[in-house]
Amino acid sequence: MDEDYKRINEEFYSKKKWSVDRNPKKYLLNNIKLHFLRKFMCIKDGDTVLDVGGGAGNWSWALLQDGKGDFTVLDISEQALAMINDNRIKKVRGDIMKLPKKEYDKVMAVDVMEHLTEIDAIAALEGLSSVCKTGGTIVIDTSCDGWYLGKGKRIKEIDRRDGHLSRIKFQEWTNMFLFFGLEIEDKVFVGHFFERIARWMFEVSLRLYSIFRGESPQSLKSDTKWSGRMNPIFEKYLNALTYITWLDVWLFGKIEGRAFIVKLRKKE
Repeated sequence: MDEDYKRINEEFYSKKKWSVDRNPKKYLLNNIKLHFLRKFMCIKDGDTVLDVGGGAGNWSWALLQDGKGDFTVLDISEQALAMINDNRIKKVRGDIMKLPKKEYDKVMAVDVMEHLTEIDAIAALEGLSSVCKTGGTIVIDTSCDGWYLGKGKRIKEIDRRDGHLSRIKFQEWTNMFLFFGLEIEDKVFVGHFFERIARWMFEVSLRLYSIFRGESPQSLKSDTKWSGRMNPIFEKYLNALTYITWLDVWLFGKIEGRAFIVKLRKKE
């Protein structure tokens, strides 16, 4: 199983299907993710943090900008870990199914669980619980099977494109949390109606702008070209689309959507 997941991960990183961008705030939904990661993790000085399936360390790097926490990124992909060039972040080559025998104050798994089969997701959740100190915090951001625009054939295409192997209803997740002694302290659902509209506007706008520039949309998303060659006015327009995605949170944040971010506490 380790080799299967490793092969898939290396393939996606080599084809740049997964972002290795140092600025996750550039992508619409990621502004919301970063806000709630910061809020739910609530990292303090001296906290040890394990970023499970952290890839190139984008989220650890973003949270580290607050100057707090001792971060370790664990990922199955050697290629992804090699992209981490921040000395403040420790790197561990490992499998979410075989986590190290060490406990951390805070544990997070962002965009990870949906890349596992349902059976493996259960085992992975048990592993996350085992490496979290009693009374500690676990934050999970993953896909779920709720209400959202584009459900059906469209979402199956997205899952296949992004390497998703499961989409579990939140109630099933809740039952698993309880089984492993994890208490839900806070949660938010994302990806309903307005987020899909904003994504569509983002992609169409970027495609039109890339035609004007004579470049591919994917190349414009890369860190060097975005920061150095994107028209400032157009960049502000794209960032403004983020506010449309926030309508999902304000209006539908308590209704199960395309994904969720949950804060869990390991019971004593």
